[in-house]
Amino acid sequence: MRSLSLILVFFCSAVHAQNKPDTIRAGDLQLKYLPLGTQQYLVYIKTKEGLKKGIWLWERTTSRELFHEQPSITIRQQWTTSDTGFNSRQITSVVNAKDFTPVYHTTTNPKTGKEAYNFHTTEIVSADSVADAGRKDFKIIIPEPAFNWELDLETFPLLPLKEGKTFAVNFYHPGSKTGPAWYNYTVTGSEKLNTTNGETVDCYKLYTEYANNRGNSTWWLSKKTHEVLKMEEHFGAITRYKLKLAVQE
Repeated sequence: MRSLSLILVFFCSAVHAQNKPDTIRAGDLQLKYLPLGTQQYLVYIKTKEGLKKGIWLWERTTSRELFHEQPSITIRQQWTTSDTGFNSRQITSVVNAKDFTPVYHTTTNPKTGKEAYNFHTTEIVSADSVADAGRKDFKIIIPEPAFNWELDLETFPLLPLKEGKTFAVNFYHPGSKTGPAWYNYTVTGSEKLNTTNGETVDCYKLYTEYANNRGNSTWWLSKKTHEVLKMEEHFGAITRYKLKLAVQE
């Protein structure tokens, strides 16, 4: 019985170690997988009746540039929809070229106007240099640098992906009054996606559950390039998709 008990102890310890999240901090991302150039995504909601609603086109262009004379990575986003009440959104995010930590972020849309933020080691503040930006008095203290949650599509490809791995990522949504928080993402396995041209792509499946049973999402990332090809998000009877487009106009 003592031998069996020891075996169970070692087995439980191994399972616990295997499921323990790898904490992702500055310097842990694999920038060789950075998706440079322009990526397009079709984003929409699918109801339980099968209707597609809230259709958006997201264009995200990533380039290496200088920001205040420092090597940086700039991601420019253009969101477009046919909804006349809220038909566009522009986002520009600048991150450190060495570790992908945020440096600057600005966003403009018809409803909320323009917002701009500077990221520092221990705080995030409104960017005084942007004259027409709102929320001039914004300031939030952070215990350590957090990754920009608006750049999840660019951040996930940089994770050291491997089946069975769980990653704890410190994300913050720029401008939120809620501070950065750690979120767990698990590579639950592999699956081959069928493309529109009849090919198949072997992918990692990255999964996360939202707090308070609010839903979950799964991300499919190419094993070869690590780019995000698909996201499927569930909120009750609602399913939200992000699908990478292969051809630009």
